[in-house]
Amino acid sequence: MRPKCTKEQRTLGKEKTAGMWADIATERENYVNKATELASKYKITCIWMSKQLYMGAKQLVVRRKANAFNKAVKREANRHREQESLGRDGLAIIARDLSATGTWRNEESDEETSSSEEERPTHVKKVTAKTIANEIECTMTRVVDPQVAGLSQRTGCKIWYGITRGDVKDNFNPRTYASPEITDACMNLFKMTPDEMALKIDAYITGGLGAVVHVSGERKTTFYRKNIRDMVTFGLYTLLTSMGHNKTSLPAMAYANYEALVVEWGVELVGWTESQIVNPGDIQSSVHLKSLVTALQSGACCWHQLDEDEWETLKEGDRQQDLAGVKKTRAKRSNAGKPRKN
Repeated sequence: MRPKCTKEQRTLGKEKTAGMWADIATERENYVNKATELASKYKITCIWMSKQLYMGAKQLVVRRKANAFNKAVKREANRHREQESLGRDGLAIIARDLSATGTWRNEESDEETSSSEEERPTHVKKVTAKTIANEIECTMTRVVDPQVAGLSQRTGCKIWYGITRGDVKDNFNPRTYASPEITDACMNLFKMTPDEMALKIDAYITGGLGAVVHVSGERKTTFYRKNIRDMVTFGLYTLLTSMGHNKTSLPAMAYANYEALVVEWGVELVGWTESQIVNPGDIQSSVHLKSLVTALQSGACCWHQLDEDEWETLKEGDRQQDLAGVKKTRAKRSNAGKPRKN
């Protein structure tokens, strides 16, 4: 059993830990400052320079010092070359003879040869896209994947991670790891596997919405409509949850009954780019759909909570219409009765 630490030992341990993290913070700051300085000096991006500084340290190749036997072989080979040409098997013959006789143990190496062998300059390698790709592949395959698989087996937790490129010029493929249960959940919830989701996220990061459409093979209008529905529903649920409503009792986003939703829940969708809030499937123009997607992404179109006076006015107007027997109807779609192209 491990003995308990004394109060003084615990205090010293805390001080040592605090000092260590203070030194780490200082060196991190120095690293960032140096990367920024060099990037500015040589007109290169800070990200590229950081890769060279951080990963490049692992790429430093230091030649091993030649041992006494190798020095003796080289010295004998130089002597033979001065007297006559050295054949293809000359080095092997010299090494075998020296090893058999053992005379190299008693010979002292020449000072100049010794210094030239021991003080060879360090060769610095450039960190390339291939270097980074190999680093990611080796780290994930040999270190991370076995660790997360073991963690899942030991604890029963379900794990999902994904790695995507940061730039279209990066020389590696997106990769994911997902427990079978997570894969099943993704298929039922999002109708795609974690690998497919990683590909779409990678395409969006490196090429924007157009690249996602190209990767997924969907028509632009279909893709835009799906994004609009997802963002509208997510925004509605986020606002209602922040207002204190239970997640299990949130309403579905029914575009045909939008006015009723506003009256019942006291929220409204502002910034809609069309003249009327309708189901995205009723918007036929890809240009209009893209404008709406942009508005939702930028926050220009979002859900807004009504103040008490506005909400009471709407509810009172709704009650009066009910008392008068007025049926609230929406304008008929221009393409009503026609099959939708979705």
